[in-house]
Amino acid sequence: MPIGLTRQALRENYLSVFFFILLAYYSVGYLAMLLAIPPGYATAIWPSAGIALAAMLLAGYRYWPAVALASFSINAIEVPLDQGVAAFFAEAWAPALIGLGAATQAVVGAWVLKRVIGYPLNLDTARSVLIYIVLICGVASVISASVAVSTLWLAGKLESNNYLYNWATWWVGDGLGIMLVATLMFVFFAEPRGIWRSRAKILPVALLLASVVVVMMYVFASRWESTRQQQMFERHAEQIYLRAEILLHSYFEGLYAAQSFLGASEHVNRDEFYQFVGGLLDRNPGFQGVAWAVVMPHQQREAFERQLSLQMGEPKVVTEADGNGTRMLADRRDTYVVIKYIAPEVGNEAALGYDISSNPLARKALLAASDHRQPAATAPLTLVQETGQQAGVVVYFPVFRAGVLSGYISGVFRVENLMHALLVKQNLNGLALTLTAGDELIFEADSLQNANKAPLFVQSWPIHFADQQWRLTISGSQRFLADSRSIMPWGVLAAGMLFVGLLGMSLLVLTGAKYHSDESSVKLQAMVERLQQTQGQLVESEKMAALGGLVAGLPTS
Repeated sequence: MPIGLTRQALRENYLSVFFFILLAYYSVGYLAMLLAIPPGYATAIWPSAGIALAAMLLAGYRYWPAVALASFSINAIEVPLDQGVAAFFAEAWAPALIGLGAATQAVVGAWVLKRVIGYPLNLDTARSVLIYIVLICGVASVISASVAVSTLWLAGKLESNNYLYNWATWWVGDGLGIMLVATLMFVFFAEPRGIWRSRAKILPVALLLASVVVVMMYVFASRWESTRQQQMFERHAEQIYLRAEILLHSYFEGLYAAQSFLGASEHVNRDEFYQFVGGLLDRNPGFQGVAWAVVMPHQQREAFERQLSLQMGEPKVVTEADGNGTRMLADRRDTYVVIKYIAPEVGNEAALGYDISSNPLARKALLAASDHRQPAATAPLTLVQETGQQAGVVVYFPVFRAGVLSGYISGVFRVENLMHALLVKQNLNGLALTLTAGDELIFEADSLQNANKAPLFVQSWPIHFADQQWRLTISGSQRFLADSRSIMPWGVLAAGMLFVGLLGMSLLVLTGAKYHSDESSVKLQAMVERLQQTQGQLVESEKMAALGGLVAGLPTS
């Protein structure tokens, strides 16, 4: 019987055989996962598929739970064990289905092999070997590939445009595993022992060498492909980063020009301000607005409010915001920094008359700008004219006239609008982009809209925004991988499977023919020896007969 055990022994040693199959499947499979293609599901060769098929054929179908449990254990490495039962089962169903698919493939493959070819298994004719390679190594391997890859897709761990590539690699990996490992196990354990024992010298060495060559070629091709995709991602991501730097530089250049204009003018009226700033806004759509805020002592407050009311055609006063962001009449203070003009005015009317210095974040930026005479930006805040939930940022450029601070020209940004202006002509297919200020996330664009898909490539740069330093992080996902993939690694693998299949088929047929030839020679030699022995016996019989006749013819006395 297979594995040196009788059926009675197999029944009595069920647990021992069960754990032997489980351990063999898991150990070999864990090592094979080192060859997995990104994102790490399908591998170049899956020897465990061969172990599973041979186990079902040699030990019996009732050991399928060992295959299912071993496959589950390999694929459940990332299932959380410390987040409660609900979290475990929410993640465990996918590897459980993959395990059932692997077990089903092994049982079906063994059943078809027995049904079509028969057992004991000779595999000594071109027909039987072709059926084994095409039907068992090829067609039966579709089961696990289809169940596993479909499960990963349903679980959201695999992109649709990555489906076919992973399915094909999974299928080829299982087919190679059966062709190599199952055949090797037949050499050492299958019946009839005579023919398989005769193959022990050449078949294992030839198949192992061929498989090593194929896997090495695949690994080389995969590394080349991975390096190419990494470089493609880096180029694409760097283009976005450089565009962000150029875009911000152009925005700041416009604000520097406005700073110089206001600093050189004794008085700028409303029309002059809008005329100058209008072109700046047209060229830079990421601006929410550009504002001119004057530094004003309390003595000028009443006159300012009258002028602003006349300008707007309705009563206007100097305002501030309370802790909840509600607009209210500004408290008396010695000095105000009040928005006098803002463009575009439509949609930003609420900002006119607002005392910027009443906001702690803005006040901090105002002091930094005036002290260093350099642009200073606020931390992300809610703009006074904001009606939604977007984060806003304001950059203040101090304006000095004759060495005296007269006000601030400010660029008002909604971060989301600014980033959309950056990304308007960029292809984010398969990319995710985040912008952080310190530890605060201020913008996120994810082309997949799915946080469960771990990034495969990540690139990060600092973004200098006035006196602030933000960080731009771009990551590439499975979709980017699929869109930038070439067919070369899979082509190498498919060609390798064809090569190993043809080699295995040739060796099985040739070794089978040699075994039968040797058997025929042995039988012929035995027949010749029997004939020679019979001939010798006949000669002896004739001699005895002749001697008997001679004795009978002698006269008696």
